Amino acid sequence: MKQLSSNKTLLFKTFIPIFWLVFFGAFTLSTFFMTESYIGQISIQFFRILTIVFYLIGTITLAITAMRLKRVELNASEIFVSNYLKSYKYKIEDLENIRIQNYGIFKSMKITFKGQTSFGKKISGITSEKKLKRVILEYPEHQSLIEL
Repeated sequence: MKQLSSNKTLLFKTFIPIFWLVFFGAFTLSTFFMTESYIGQISIQFFRILTIVFYLIGTITLAITAMRLKRVELNASEIFVSNYLKSYKYKIEDLENIRIQNYGIFKSMKITFKGQTSFGKKISGITSEKKLKRVILEYPEHQSLIEL
């Protein structure tokens, strides 16, 4: 069995969102305990609203992007998908395609199944060039599923 998803998946899925929610959430909460009436040239009320809006936008962005990432492994006949709490096994025949998009610092993969799965019909993840090459070398029969 070969891992198709990058090790960065764990970082982006868990550590960055937890860091954001805890530390920036604590900072946002602390603005309500400030006694100053101005921070620089900005009133404290406007600063509080600004931090709340920034916190909510960041949280929604993380929920839409990073928190949806999955860990993907495959072998000759099956694909394993995990969200680090639950893992599911599917047959390769249920797989429609794996689309890889290069964003410079990382490669995104979107896995599409023929039918509905426990995580939905489309699954997102992050892969690396090295892991992608290993999978193609180990399982050349899967190369027709991978769209670069």
